[in-house]
Amino acid sequence: MAGDGSGGAGGAALAAAPVQERPQQERQEEKQQDEHLVERSKEMAQHLRHDPPKGMDGCGFVPVNALVEKMEQPTTPEEVVEIVESDDKGRYQLLEENGDLRVRAVQGHSVPLKNPLHDPIKAPEQAPVAVHATSLENWQKIQESGELLRMNRQHIHFASEPKHLRANEWACILLKVDLKGAIEAGIPFCKAANGVVLSEGPIPTRFVHRVKASTLLNPGA
Repeated sequence: MAGDGSGGAGGAALAAAPVQERPQQERQEEKQQDEHLVERSKEMAQHLRHDPPKGMDGCGFVPVNALVEKMEQPTTPEEVVEIVESDDKGRYQLLEENGDLRVRAVQGHSVPLKNPLHDPIKAPEQAPVAVHATSLENWQKIQESGELLRMNRQHIHFASEPKHLRANEWACILLKVDLKGAIEAGIPFCKAANGVVLSEGPIPTRFVHRVKASTLLNPGA
């Protein structure tokens, strides 16, 4: 007679193996490692965009070893590679040249670059949406001046994807640019390697419209 399924060899019932959670110490160490890399990424961005080590070329690439030496926070070349490869916003690029590893920030520079490797935007279809986040105080200044300016950077930055947008308690005002009108008016735009839309400006406020978060990055808004 066949068994009823409640027993197996030796009459012992088979039980599902319990799901084992990772030890708390392991989770804590992983969190600390993430925070460790985030802090170093912030310092990396500061150096690569505004205070580069010696050896920066016209595209913004610097030797990884030179960057590591300049870092105030102890950082290894391997950590630089990990930061670049894990950055979900694509802020950095790596380049191996003659056996030497080089790194650059793809946008956000205050230092001028001869060849920043940006793609010109000639038609609005190349960037259906461009949104800039700023503070209420700055929005008031923009309205008073009648222009959106690049300030101390080489370009004004616009998000073309949600991951690019730096919206927070400070940058709570979202400004959408009429790319079609601005391009037709002769205002230059380009796109960085990570998709961020850039313009040297200035951009008159007639091409800038405040939008709500509910319509964020919606081309039909």
